[in-house]
Order: sequence, then C-alpha cells, then structure tokens
Amino acid sequence: MGSPSVVAVVQPIFRRGEIRAQSEATDARSDAALARYEQAVLVAVEDVEGALVGYVEEKNVLDRFMEARVDAERAAGIALSLSLSLYRLGLADFLAVLDAERRLREVDDQVTVSETEVRTRLIRLYTSLGGGWEALET
Repeated sequence: MGSPSVVAVVQPIFRRGEIRAQSEATDARSDAALARYEQAVLVAVEDVEGALVGYVEEKNVLDRFMEARVDAERAAGIALSLSLSLYRLGLADFLAVLDAERRLREVDDQVTVSETEVRTRLIRLYTSLGGGWEALET
C-alpha cells in the first residue's frame, strides 16, 4: 500500500466550490422535501379536524331530530286520534287526519336525511384518517 498521490489530494482542493455547491444543493433539496412533508401533514390534520367537526355537528343535529321525532310522534298520535274521532263523529273532514300524518312523515324525512348525512360525514372522517371501508355499527 502506497501513500496517496499528490494529485489525488490536490484535486479536491481545486474543486472546493463545486463540492460546496453540490452540498448546498443537497441541503436545499432536503429542506424542500421537509417543507412538502410538513405541508402534507398540516393539510391532513386540517382535513381530519374538519371531518371530525362536521361529524359531531351533524350527530348533534340528528340527536335533536330524534328528540323532535319522539315529540312529533306523540303529538301526531294525539292529533291523529283526535282527528279520527272528530271525523267519525262528522265534526271534521279527513284532511285533518292526513295533515297529522303528514307532519309526522316530515319529521321522519328530516331524521332520514340527517342519518344519511351523519354516515356520509363518518365516512369522510374515516377516509381522512386513512381508514378502510369496513362496516361499523353506529
């Protein structure tokens, strides 16, 4: 084994600027990659947060509709019973009976729409967290 030649030692000295530029370019690429990664993480966190807030808000709406449904069923049951009694006695037309049933169906429709929205927002939450499509009991 011999000692390194003078040319092998001197050559990098004359290429110092080129070597420094390559090092700085590598650092710049690393910094850019880190910035892209941090941006991707921030976007992902924002997406999860938005999905979670949307889900919770819609779940609260659904809970209120479910409470309204119970009240509407009770009120519609009373109204329907009263309307039917009045109709049988000839004191009211059948329109009152139909109107009581219509009010109940409107609340049912609102509940159905809200249930669909809750499930849609839950799917968005799962996908924003990177989840799959397995079935979940709600």
